[in-house]
Amino acid sequence: MPHSQTHIQAELGLLVARLARVWRRKADQTLSAHGLSEATAHPLLILSRPGRENVRQGVLADEMGLEGPSVVRLIDLLAAEGLVERHEDPTDRRAKVLHLTPLGEAKAEEIRRVMRRLRGDLMKGIAPDELAIAFDVLGRIEQSANRLYEAAEEADALP
Repeated sequence: MPHSQTHIQAELGLLVARLARVWRRKADQTLSAHGLSEATAHPLLILSRPGRENVRQGVLADEMGLEGPSVVRLIDLLAAEGLVERHEDPTDRRAKVLHLTPLGEAKAEEIRRVMRRLRGDLMKGIAPDELAIAFDVLGRIEQSANRLYEAAEEADALP
């Protein structure tokens, strides 16, 4: 029997949270065989995108939704492994920019391959049109949540 709208609205956030947890747990399990975790793989994937050769640490922190000190620790780990290098920002010597080493680029490609296989396993048996609808709907919910969050932030900033 189909679920009621009330039930769906009440449970959807919890479902998304559970999915995020199990997805991350499975990603960690899968990536651990490659010496990484989801947390250490994420910055490598961001830095490996085209046009991302010199990304400031603060920009990376924002993209990852983390505080600066947390990203510094992650970058320290990745730098110790020879995957990422820090350099002075040519436009502001106080800031540091990050880029992947050749080893980091190879590791990012390995991560993409492993995660592509994992996503295929996780979504096996789900029709492409169903995935497209889910992607669209979740994206719209995310946009709505961001709008509500930003409106509340602006309201809190008012005198």
